[in-house]
Order: sequence, then C-alpha cells, then structure tokens
Amino acid sequence: MTAVRLIAAAVLVLLSMTPAFAQLSPLRYGTWILNVAKSNYDPGPPPMSQKRTEELVGGAMKTSVEGVDARGNRIAYEFAVPADGKDHPVTGVGMPYGSDTIAMIVLDSYTLDATFKKGGTVMGTAHAVMSKDGRTLTVTSKSQANGQTTNNVTVWEKGDGGNEVRSRTAR
Repeated sequence: MTAVRLIAAAVLVLLSMTPAFAQLSPLRYGTWILNVAKSNYDPGPPPMSQKRTEELVGGAMKTSVEGVDARGNRIAYEFAVPADGKDHPVTGVGMPYGSDTIAMIVLDSYTLDATFKKGGTVMGTAHAVMSKDGRTLTVTSKSQANGQTTNNVTVWEKGDGGNEVRSRTAR
C-alpha cells in the first residue's frame, strides 16, 4: 500500500510540472494592438492594422482578432482554445495561413505555442512570449502555406480600451 501511495504521489508531482498544466498569467488577458513599425514581416507586406482581444472563458483562451490586411481586406476571426494541444476551430475571415483549426500548449505563465492547420495539414506555427510586466506580446510565426515561406515577428502592445488601433500609416 505504501508503494502505491509513493508512486501516485510521484505521478502527481510529474504531472504538475508538465506544460499542459501551466496557467497563463492574468496579464495576458485584455486588448492587444499590433505595432506594425516594431514588427517584421518576411516577406511582407504587413497588415494595415490589427487588434486582438483575449479573455479566459471556461478554461479556454478566447481570442478575437480584427483589422485590415495589406490589401485593404477585412480581418475578423476568433477561436476559443484550451491549452490541451488538440485542434479547435477558427472561424471568420482572414485567418492565419487560411487555417481552420488551432491547437495550443502553454509552456509557462508567459509563453505559449500554437499550431495552425487546414484540413488536418499544418499550415504554420506561432511562439508567443509576453513580457513580465504584461505590456508587450512578441509572436514569432513561421509558415510554408500556399507555397510561400513566411517568417514573421509581430509586436503587440497592451491597448488602453479606447482608440487603440494603430495603422502602418501612423508610424
């Protein structure tokens, strides 16, 4: 009986150390504005503007993104994803890499990884790191979607809830 309890305790300790059980800092939630001037789009061009709102809803991170792409087309998509590493739907227009699902894992309180898929095929990945003060979110994304390689680093700043959309013309 003692050996069973010892093994159970060891398993619980190991499980509590895995990224799947990590929680994002509460600073992560709120409105984020893309700072196009500080971001790098390879090959480009960058979008004109983007705003994302993130909130914790029922154990999942709900993200809503809106903005205008480089051609002047509307961007408006959303997803609600628990950090379970499983695919969850993305709906709307202007989704990253034309994806229809996203899977997410939380690495620590400030870091998460996401995988975007379309029809089960990986279209791109993103590695998001929030600053310790919760004011800046840096997302490094890579893709081989639609025959084109992209390597982007986007810098998001915490919005003030007012007129927070910054366009690339306002640099």
